[in-house]
Amino acid sequence: MQGVSLASPKPGLKLQDSKQALARALGNITPDTIDEFAAWYAPNARFVDPEAQKQGREQIAAYFKEMLNFIEVEDTRINKVLPDGASLVVFWDSYISLKGQPLDEFKSVRYEMISVLELDEQGKIIHRKDYFDQLSLYQKVPQFKEKLNMMLESYISAGSADAP
Repeated sequence: MQGVSLASPKPGLKLQDSKQALARALGNITPDTIDEFAAWYAPNARFVDPEAQKQGREQIAAYFKEMLNFIEVEDTRINKVLPDGASLVVFWDSYISLKGQPLDEFKSVRYEMISVLELDEQGKIIHRKDYFDQLSLYQKVPQFKEKLNMMLESYISAGSADAP
């Protein structure tokens, strides 16, 4: 992981500078930096992703802290940041590994993610919604991959039967 400071926005920091710092800090989260990470959120912030909905800085921090018991964020790459007024859309890749998994397939999984962030006047997150496809992870599980392949074959066979 890059050595990015997770320090939250300072009073007087220009909002544009704050947005760039926030985009760099989003994926650089470890158990040691969870409090600094949480400081980017307003006290009553809302977080939503495909697996959870959390309200308040403490719940958001607890969610990420729990998640870090099972995964390790190996690297995060910001691909694009699109500012729109007090909002940001961040396109990023996150490379994670699942802790305690003996299979090489789980050593590193790449998530392509999009985060839509609404910021207050101080540059703190008041609403964050993450979008990502978990299929890349599930395709690594042999039983799921086999079932998925059977479902796809069945779908393709049914579609070709309908063809003229």
